[in-house]
Amino acid sequence: TLASERYKWLVSTYAADKTIIEPDCSQWSYMIEHNKVNDVYIAAQVDDMCNVGADVIVLGCTHYHWIEEKIRSMAAGRAEIIQPEQAIIRQLQRVLEKQAR
Repeated sequence: TLASERYKWLVSTYAADKTIIEPDCSQWSYMIEHNKVNDVYIAAQVDDMCNVGADVIVLGCTHYHWIEEKIRSMAAGRAEIIQPEQAIIRQLQRVLEKQAR
């Protein structure tokens, strides 16, 4: 996701004046897929993000809803968690409805 042109466009269009922290969370998906979620590892990454000033954490992977509550708990009071899943579902519905016409 972070290497995609779409992501680069979204950041430059909507967050050019923001500091974006892009931690390597690629292991999170692997842990979820293999049922080996390491809370200590994830908590350390969430702590690192919060400690460098992150006030919003966007869960930008379809896998992350499986650990969303853990992340919310780990970041409680330090960062807002945004799960774009519902917005993506609404957009998909709009696209499908448009194609059905």
